[in-house]
Amino acid sequence: MAKPEITLPLNEKGARNIFVGQGHFIAGESLYIRFQNGPYSYLLYQGEGRGWAFKGLAVYKNNKLINKKECQNWNSFDLYDILNYQIRTDPALELYDSPYSFDPNSNE
Repeated sequence: MAKPEITLPLNEKGARNIFVGQGHFIAGESLYIRFQNGPYSYLLYQGEGRGWAFKGLAVYKNNKLINKKECQNWNSFDLYDILNYQIRTDPALELYDSPYSFDPNSNE
C-alpha cells in the first residue's frame, strides 16, 4: 500500500486546522470536512437532495479551487458520521462569499 500524502493530526495543535461545514438547500443538504495545510485546503464533501447526490474531494490553494474529483465508489465514506466527533465549525462559513460554500457539481 502507498504511503498517505496527508493524514489527520492526532494532537491539539493539528486539530486547529480541521473544520466541518454544512449547507442546507430547499431540496437537500451538504456537508464537508476541511483540512488546512499552509495555503492548501482539502475538502471531503458529500451532499444529497431530491434526485441528486455527490461525494468527492476538492483542493484549494489560497482559497481558489485548483482540483476536484468526484468519488467513484459511493460506499467509500459517509461524512455524516463525522458530526459525532465535535470538530470545530468552519469559520469561513461566516463569510458572505466563502470559497467553501460551493456547489460541488459546478465547474468553479
